[in-house]
Amino acid sequence: MDIFCRAYDDPEAVVGVVPDSTAIYNFCKNIIIKTKMEREVAIVCLAYVERLTLMTGLRINEVNWKRLLFITLILASKIWDDESFENIHFAKTIPKYSLREIGEMESTFLQLIDFSLTL
Repeated sequence: MDIFCRAYDDPEAVVGVVPDSTAIYNFCKNIIIKTKMEREVAIVCLAYVERLTLMTGLRINEVNWKRLLFITLILASKIWDDESFENIHFAKTIPKYSLREIGEMESTFLQLIDFSLTL
């Protein structure tokens, strides 16, 4: 779970300052548009975030929210979209996260929710 708890180099994150709904919306919208995800992926993403918090007690904060939303959007896309990107394409399209980081986040998230992806 360390990957979602430790601090990362995010110049926009300010410790103690929670992002507003506009920042969250714009972050998700940017990923969804760039990776050509279906709109419904956002709803599946929300279900995965809720599942993670209920199963682990992990708190979403100003440091980890982008990583959590990013990886849940990816997983939701892989489940929902018929033609989802693969991790290498996500890494190329959203270069903020390397292929290795995406793989690590995906693996950690799946283990934390006991691979429970069905809605």
